[in-house]
Amino acid sequence: MARLLSVEQLLLGLDYKVILRKQAENVELNFDDITSDSRLSRGGSLFFAIAGSNVDGHDYIADAVDRGARAVVVEAGKLEQEVCESFDVPLIEVENSAEAYGVAAGNLNGRPAEKMKFIGVTGTNGKTTVTYLLEDMLRRLGYQVGVIGTVNNRYVDADGKKIIVPTNLTTPDAKILQSLFSQMVEAGVSHLIMEVSSHAIAQSRVAGISYDLAVFTNLSRDHLDYHGGMEDYLTAKCRLFSELLKPDGIAVIPADEIQVADGLLSKLRLAVDNKKCFTWGESRDADIRLDDYEIQLGGTRYSVNLCGSKLSLATQLVGRFNIDNLLVTIAVCHSLGIDKEILAREIVDIKGAPGRIERILDPTVSPEKQPVVFVDYAH
Repeated sequence: MARLLSVEQLLLGLDYKVILRKQAENVELNFDDITSDSRLSRGGSLFFAIAGSNVDGHDYIADAVDRGARAVVVEAGKLEQEVCESFDVPLIEVENSAEAYGVAAGNLNGRPAEKMKFIGVTGTNGKTTVTYLLEDMLRRLGYQVGVIGTVNNRYVDADGKKIIVPTNLTTPDAKILQSLFSQMVEAGVSHLIMEVSSHAIAQSRVAGISYDLAVFTNLSRDHLDYHGGMEDYLTAKCRLFSELLKPDGIAVIPADEIQVADGLLSKLRLAVDNKKCFTWGESRDADIRLDDYEIQLGGTRYSVNLCGSKLSLATQLVGRFNIDNLLVTIAVCHSLGIDKEILAREIVDIKGAPGRIERILDPTVSPEKQPVVFVDYAH
């Protein structure tokens, strides 16, 4: 039998007001499920009316109630008084129903996000490759790692079996996310690496998650059909640092103006102004500074100044952009306290995302005797 949670338990951490009409006085305010899709409402569920960019869930309250929703979460001031009085279930007013849905999803699953170290990666390009690089590095060091990303969601269970969960969104719906977190915690995952899209931040899909590390790769022109302009696009991403990063969390951001289009790097710096921060790039003042590099078809050699320590490194990855992805990875590993000598040893063999300038090798023939063949289907 599903566990019943009270409205107080589901909305823990939020301000809300329960409106009980006379016809709803005998309705039980305990729930075994939540949904933001009226078609999935049933007896025992709490329906969240969320105003989206194309559809407003407040227009589907009657449908949710007809299907059995025990109560409805609405945004304060969204409904006229006579409309509120027409429903025979309690209404629960909150300031932001999308945010409330994210928090409730966490509470429904026992707040699993609090039981793992969270690394959030945002940016226009490089998110997927950086998550693969970090996953490989941390696994080599013995950590149990879970990943939420564009290609799939994945983790290794307690029996050592790799679990892959297909996805059609970079950052899934809050309820799906929190259910995945719960499964990962049960499997023993200690570190969660997560691609965090600007859409997910703007739509509060990551509400209720507090990040230990927040990582910014770069910003270029994309998703402007949704955000309207570059400044609004960056504003959404900056919320990962200003609102979702723990007070004692660590930010990793570019040091170079070229990585953030339209001269908006100063805005990003303001978002991390009161946080511990490591920067990466070629600028003289970068904490993780690229000093030199040589790219060949068979791999790359590069030199990095890591907070005053000089490292001579090599990788199988090619392409100047992959050096940036590796600098981000080094910065995150340094933030996690990984020793620089261990880092230098392990980073040689870590692999990037499948199909992103991925070299294809015949394992039966030595690499130097093979033609150089790459697969690339990155957009």
